[in-house]
Amino acid sequence: MKLHLYIAFYLFFALLFASCATSSISTTSTVVPSATPQPTQTATSTPTQTPTITPTATEAGPKEGDQITENGYTYTYTFIPESGYYGWFRTLATIPLEDWTFWIPDGNGGYKHSTASNDLGPTNVLVEKGVPREQTIEAITHTELPKNVGYPVSRYIQELDTDMSRHYFHVYGIQLPIPSNAQSYAYNSDLQNGKISYTFTVNSKKYTWYISPQSGATIYILNYDKNTITQDNGFWEWSDMPWKTNFWVAFWGVDSHGIVGAISLDKPLDQLDPFEIRMLPLWHEAVVIDDDEQDNSDISNVGFNGLLQRLVQDVTAVKPPLIEIQYQK
Repeated sequence: MKLHLYIAFYLFFALLFASCATSSISTTSTVVPSATPQPTQTATSTPTQTPTITPTATEAGPKEGDQITENGYTYTYTFIPESGYYGWFRTLATIPLEDWTFWIPDGNGGYKHSTASNDLGPTNVLVEKGVPREQTIEAITHTELPKNVGYPVSRYIQELDTDMSRHYFHVYGIQLPIPSNAQSYAYNSDLQNGKISYTFTVNSKKYTWYISPQSGATIYILNYDKNTITQDNGFWEWSDMPWKTNFWVAFWGVDSHGIVGAISLDKPLDQLDPFEIRMLPLWHEAVVIDDDEQDNSDISNVGFNGLLQRLVQDVTAVKPPLIEIQYQK
């Protein structure tokens, strides 16, 4: 009997220790994922910050010098400091105001051959993207006159030279109509050396322009916007004859390249008469030059003046015309 009880107690304690050992092994050898979700961030926690880039003013839109191409034309985003105007422009014309067609003074009392680099009044015309039908006009080009052929020169050159020399000799107190050879030499030398200036007034502001082989004009053909093309912004309006096109024009200043000006119109560009298109690169300079014997004249509200009309008529008298229009095919 005692033996039986001893065996029973032994088996009881053996089973008890075996149960505890099994439980201990299972809890240490198996990793059970927690079913409890991780705590979310509260308002007091500090999340990881993602850097943000704040665009600058220049990144918000096109930058000066940016280019776009449309239908084969390349436009450059341009800032015009004299006016504060921004826009997309392409070059429509790069032409001189006046050719030298014969010998020119060398500055030492003699003469030298004239070249295209000596031609006076380099004039650049730029047209703004979006001017109605501007892409139908590919370019306004200049037909170079033969160099060193002497006289007779074209009526166009004669008209320009007459007005410019009259101004020059009047300023220096030289009586016309026939200056001496020495006086003519001095006049032509001063043209080459950029010593002939025109002082003119626009809306009470005075400008001085020196015409030379390096100084002519930069002209911008603008979209017509009644909120921008206003009298408050320095524009005035006039109509030509007989086509009744309305033009708005402004002088924006004078820089190292010459006159800076703007012109806008109320017709698509391809609806202008060729007479009017040839006028676009000439208007600003012709208005300033047509002083006759005046200086510091007020040219505010001037329209289609006499010199400009003669120049545009005479430029087509040369075969081929000095100023030609290339239409888009």
